[in-house]
Amino acid sequence: MSALLAAVVCGLGTWQLVRFAVGTARGQRLDQLILSAAQADGSFVAQLVFPAISTVTVPVIIAILLAAGVLCIARRRVGLLAQIAAMVIGANLTTQVVKHLLVPRDVLAEGIEVTPNSFPSGHTTLAMAAAVAIVLAVPDRLRSLAAVLAAGWAVGAGVGTMAEGWHRPSDVAGAVLVVGAWTFLMLALDAAAAAAGGPAAPARPRAREGAPARRSGAAGAVLLIAVAIVAVAGALLAGAAIPTPLQLEDIAHQRTAYAASILAILAGTSALVGTVLVLRVDHTSR
Repeated sequence: MSALLAAVVCGLGTWQLVRFAVGTARGQRLDQLILSAAQADGSFVAQLVFPAISTVTVPVIIAILLAAGVLCIARRRVGLLAQIAAMVIGANLTTQVVKHLLVPRDVLAEGIEVTPNSFPSGHTTLAMAAAVAIVLAVPDRLRSLAAVLAAGWAVGAGVGTMAEGWHRPSDVAGAVLVVGAWTFLMLALDAAAAAAGGPAAPARPRAREGAPARRSGAAGAVLLIAVAIVAVAGALLAGAAIPTPLQLEDIAHQRTAYAASILAILAGTSALVGTVLVLRVDHTSR
């Protein structure tokens, strides 16, 4: 039930985000303000995110997904492999359908770049889906480490699309929510199958390694949720410091809004991956 609720929250969040960011003048102006700062950024943030976004290529994504598949097969988790495949395919198809068929982008305010709709970000969807896939596929004892590394890479890739000028911040956040919706839907189906004794139910951990594995997963979840909470607080403080009305050419406004968006993306990604760990730990402990 908790996974299904999380999926619904992500779905509703995507809908509300597109209504604000694409469908209102204020949302478009806020996106433009942040995008201008991201494109002009020459700080250490840019040095961190450019290597991440440079790895979001078809060969790298295929390699990550193949590794996830091999891990699932080696662990005799064919049901998990099917769920990961459904999540990756479903999230990426959803992103393309929403972007090209469902969401028009009309310019609603002055100073907004005229571009085709870019919500949600395809690059971020690929990176986020691949990150979640590897987190789900690795053995329990490695899941916390994989989760922290994967979340960091996904954040870098998402912010990198902004720094490259490919995507607005709402595009990145929308991609995280789309992947979250599909991930939690698959976890909800997995939990339902496990409760019913279906084929998707995981093998019970062996007594000598089950407890340490659960503790490891819990530690990673606590760390990521803590990061999410701190990042949310920082994003709210930075967001509150942005004066209104928005001045699109004001450098100080741009930098403050950009910092808030980075923290928001960090918070959303950490919360998603941390919640995945919570749900997996809870599932394997039953």
